[in-house]
Amino acid sequence: MLYPVPMTPAREDELFLTLAGGAKALVPADLRVLSCFVFLEQEDWFEAEAAFVRRLSGRVRAAIDVGANFGFYASTLAAGGAGVLAFEPHPVLAEKLRRAFAGGRARAVESACGAETGTMRFGGHAHVEGSRRADDGACTVPVGRLDDLVPREFAATLDFAKIDVEGGEVAAIAGGHGLLRAAEPLVMVEIKDGTEYDFAALDALAALGLARYRLLPGLNVLVPMGDGPDGPNQIIAFAATPARAASLAEAGLLCAPRFDDPLDDPYALWDRARDPRRDPGGRAGDLLRCFGAFARLRGPAPSLQPI
Repeated sequence: MLYPVPMTPAREDELFLTLAGGAKALVPADLRVLSCFVFLEQEDWFEAEAAFVRRLSGRVRAAIDVGANFGFYASTLAAGGAGVLAFEPHPVLAEKLRRAFAGGRARAVESACGAETGTMRFGGHAHVEGSRRADDGACTVPVGRLDDLVPREFAATLDFAKIDVEGGEVAAIAGGHGLLRAAEPLVMVEIKDGTEYDFAALDALAALGLARYRLLPGLNVLVPMGDGPDGPNQIIAFAATPARAASLAEAGLLCAPRFDDPLDDPYALWDRARDPRRDPGGRAGDLLRCFGAFARLRGPAPSLQPI
């Protein structure tokens, strides 16, 4: 629905929307823009991780959103009570974020985040969102290191970091080594761009002592992640130090799946996984075993033989 805010009115070619959980977004009134289309259709973002971040937001004191785009995750965290720094280098997007965030707990920072301070050419997308570093980009943007850009007092309560910068994640992590080591936030990072997976960002975080996790959407909890993606549609991964993982587990937001018994009935496993009275580890184990049981029932695809 349209969200009227007198102090930051939308222009004729814009929509100021209120989304699930009280997040706000100022987007072009243009259905060719992916964010506009998804927000209008779903009043939410399409990633399953959106629901997890809403659940997490009430436990986050401070957060950074590196590659904020139209600010959905930054606004979601702010709606839950977190202070948020949203880093967005594209001047068009940064200007929209400043107006969308006016009077709230999120603040837009017009800068890219990299390993060194400087500038870069930026652009490469017809509708602005999804822009990235490009030698033939339409604009030059500033680049800073997270260690320098995040104020010390803000860093002291940093609980969450989202890093999604269209292939520049490793550089952003390199420029934030000190911040990530000291604050030990839960980190949410993109691992798939188009059809290709790239685990370099997770490897960089592992060097800082952060282990891999993924979202188990049905239960809305994080579980340990293997060396590769856990499904063809996984776009996002998480990383956390042992201390951060322990605090999330205590809050029921993270678990190690526990396989209690060798039950093979997928329907019984499904029912047990959906029982909210049970602990997350047992539910997660039953849900994962349920997938395996269904796969075994399905068996190999039959071959067609001529009659």
